[in-house]
Amino acid sequence: MDPSVRSLRRRFIIASALAVLLVMGLVLGLVSGYNYRATYRDLYRMTDFIASHNGVLPEEGEEEADFTFTQETPFQLRYFSVWLDEAGNVTDMNLDHIHAISEEEARLHARAAVLLRRRHSHFVDDGLHYCYSRMDLEGGGSVISFMDCTGAMEAAVYVIQRAMMLGFFCLIFFILILYRFSSFAIRPAVRNMMVQKQFVTNAGHELKTPLTIISANTEVMEMMYGESEWTKSTLSQIERMKVLIERLTSLAKLQEQEEILLEDVDASFLAREAVSAFSGVMQSKGLAFESEIEDGVMIRAEKNGIQELLNILLDNAAKYCDEGGTVRLALSSRIRGTGLHLTVSNSYAEGQGEDFSMYFERFYRADASHNSQKSGYGIGLAMARSLAERYKGRISASWKNGDVSFTVLL
Repeated sequence: MDPSVRSLRRRFIIASALAVLLVMGLVLGLVSGYNYRATYRDLYRMTDFIASHNGVLPEEGEEEADFTFTQETPFQLRYFSVWLDEAGNVTDMNLDHIHAISEEEARLHARAAVLLRRRHSHFVDDGLHYCYSRMDLEGGGSVISFMDCTGAMEAAVYVIQRAMMLGFFCLIFFILILYRFSSFAIRPAVRNMMVQKQFVTNAGHELKTPLTIISANTEVMEMMYGESEWTKSTLSQIERMKVLIERLTSLAKLQEQEEILLEDVDASFLAREAVSAFSGVMQSKGLAFESEIEDGVMIRAEKNGIQELLNILLDNAAKYCDEGGTVRLALSSRIRGTGLHLTVSNSYAEGQGEDFSMYFERFYRADASHNSQKSGYGIGLAMARSLAERYKGRISASWKNGDVSFTVLL
């Protein structure tokens, strides 16, 4: 499978899976959260009902209760009540309907409830869940009714756990379905990409013949009538066209290659070779050239690919550096001596506010009029991005303090 097609398919699957995860998480989260809050709301209704009956659950209260009340309800609920005076001191308690709480524990829970100053709340004691309601009495003081709600809370947590498990398996199932049918979804985009690449390749081959003929005819004219500014301009433009065609064809072939034969590449050695090769270019342009290269930076890649990446970035820096500016190359390992961190920067005073992400698009030129005297085509950085992605890396551009920097992480 074409690497660009594989990348498009992977992005489609990831985007779709994230969308499903967001929707499913939102729905399941709302359902689980509502169930959790509804559970506490129902529990507080029960404790309110107990507290409103002076801390004792009546044996018959079906008509008054706003929850399901049966003849068995008084024997199913485990609760206790504590009475307090106006100063918050415990005056009485009823522990007849619970076994796990002692008088001292009931006193401590009542004091804690007084300090919280809440009408309703809940807590955990020795692995058991309790909720309570506090109500003022007509003659002064108050009563706090506590109820064991361990079973109800475990059920609410069980619903949350099952919702998370259901969401996880649904997401896995959806990803498998996406993986199976994603090729059909992206087929129109893939067809357009293939047609575009085929067009570039065919157009490149078709244009070479007339360019060769024009070049030969121009050279014959020079031999017959002598060299002139017109023949020189024609030959110069022919060379520019040949370079453009070669770069377009190289970019198309680079994206079509499926197999990558990786090898251990000494990036430090290749970087020093590139610095040596471009030193004369920088000097002829009146540019300062600085480099900082860490020894022994090894990566798994293609030697020719890394050489091309270095050449593209240094050529771009030399071409677009401010007059009398500085070009810098820094190479180091990423983490614990592995991977590659390459930065090539150059002086570019007018770069503030530019959208540097566009620099990696084909035919992009910062000079929108295309009247710039720089001899670029907007192809080199597109090739650099393809090379970085080919080796599972990324490239980015940024501007700071008058310098534009291109950073490659492999």
